[in-house]
Amino acid sequence: MAKITVVIPAYNAADTIGSCLDSVCQQIRTADEIIVVDDGSSDNTSRLVSAYGNHVKLLLQKNQGSAKARQTGSDAASCDYIAYLDSDDWWLDDHLLKVEHALNSATVDFLFTDLRRARPMAPASEYSERNSSFYPWFKDSFLNKALAVNDVKNLYEFSQQQSLDFLLKGFPIYPSTVVVSRNALKKVGEWDVRFKRCQDFDFALRIARKYGIFYFDNVHSILGLHDVNSDVRGYVLMQTIGDIKVLKTHLSENQDDLEYSKSVKRALSSKLYNLGKRYMEQDDYKNAISTFIKSASFPGKRVKSLVQLLLSCFIIFKKPLSNLKE
Repeated sequence: MAKITVVIPAYNAADTIGSCLDSVCQQIRTADEIIVVDDGSSDNTSRLVSAYGNHVKLLLQKNQGSAKARQTGSDAASCDYIAYLDSDDWWLDDHLLKVEHALNSATVDFLFTDLRRARPMAPASEYSERNSSFYPWFKDSFLNKALAVNDVKNLYEFSQQQSLDFLLKGFPIYPSTVVVSRNALKKVGEWDVRFKRCQDFDFALRIARKYGIFYFDNVHSILGLHDVNSDVRGYVLMQTIGDIKVLKTHLSENQDDLEYSKSVKRALSSKLYNLGKRYMEQDDYKNAISTFIKSASFPGKRVKSLVQLLLSCFIIFKKPLSNLKE
């Protein structure tokens, strides 16, 4: 029977670590090991974690970011599988039970689930729509073509190519929905500390290049909303910039893999195009122009980027003329 370690990176998480840990401790299928990595918190996160006693292993490190904290917890894990949970998120009480069913029914190296979002302590009636509902193409183009796993309701297996395709198209995987085998983690390498944002995107891409991905098409995790991630426009902008950094790194480090490089270039073109459009929405035409130029340098959104580039230039030059007429 597979054993599961829960790894929770925490930084100044005093307001949320209690509900996070409670959701783990109240699982129908109990965790075999719980590790919290305090990433140099200046509040009383560690004291609150220590109150859970020997049931929770607390590791302390100087502030190095969530990627390093996840890796520290992963290195300390003694079980075959690692389930990640961020300190401001929480699980439904049957998450690990369903995960165990999956691990006992198929050879799983990487698994993720659907999610919803909510403010801390909000009733279920105030939870957001399922994350997958914001990506209708995922069901039509990918989920309907995935392999359903026998005897495990709503569990699907994607091939390596399917997994890469939906990741590069923009379907996100969040750490609090992820379960990975220690074997896979060793083979793909550590969580990359170079990425302060979108390290999960980088990690999932590296996984998908070596393994198929399993997906539970139901909600297991609730992502906690707070000041940073509840500002939708600002959050999406930061995530897009983070995704672009990941893709550029993958492109520069995998030039010998022509097929993968081609797919990454198309994804870069699309991400840059979307970023340029967001700059236009903010009337930031200078950044929009430079971003559309970069997008047009890759195949994918070349024509659309050139059209938006011309439109942005027209708007910029039109504004001074209108000012002169006034």
